[in-house]
Amino acid sequence: MTAAGWLGHDFIHGVDSFTDRLRNFAGLAAGLGPTWWSDKHNKHHALTNEQGVDEDIATDPFLFTWAPDPKDDSPLRKIQHLIFWVPFSALFALWRVDTMQVVIEAVENKRV
Repeated sequence: MTAAGWLGHDFIHGVDSFTDRLRNFAGLAAGLGPTWWSDKHNKHHALTNEQGVDEDIATDPFLFTWAPDPKDDSPLRKIQHLIFWVPFSALFALWRVDTMQVVIEAVENKRV
């Protein structure tokens, strides 16, 4: 499954002419719109791990990539290694909702 994810990642980036041809298939096979994925993922690459900008690290208060200020700490941080699969499962659904919103907005604005 991990290998399929990385393969899809490379297809979406369009690393060569073969992956350019399969770009739309990779996004659709994952249930994600290629435009939504490219915009989100390219922003992640441009501003990797920038708090407040990179959505890939905006997982608090469920998961913390570093220790927060003590006044903003969560009791969940101490058990996040046990429950990480719960928020990641929610991301699976959230990303598909997000991609549908982008598609609907594109159709309404006649960008498709």
